[in-house]
Amino acid sequence: MVDNESFLRDIISTQLEAEGYDVVQATNGLEGLEKANELIG
Repeated sequence: MVDNESFLRDIISTQLEAEGYDVVQATNGLEGLEKANELIG
C-alpha cells in the first residue's frame, strides 16, 4: 500500500488485512518499489 497520507494507508491496510491480504506499507513510490523488490527478491 503506497500513499503519503498515513491515515489513508492505515484505513486501507486494515480493510485489506481483514479480507486476508498481507499488506506492506510505503510512504512514496520509491519506497514502494524498494519494498516490492525485497519481497520478490
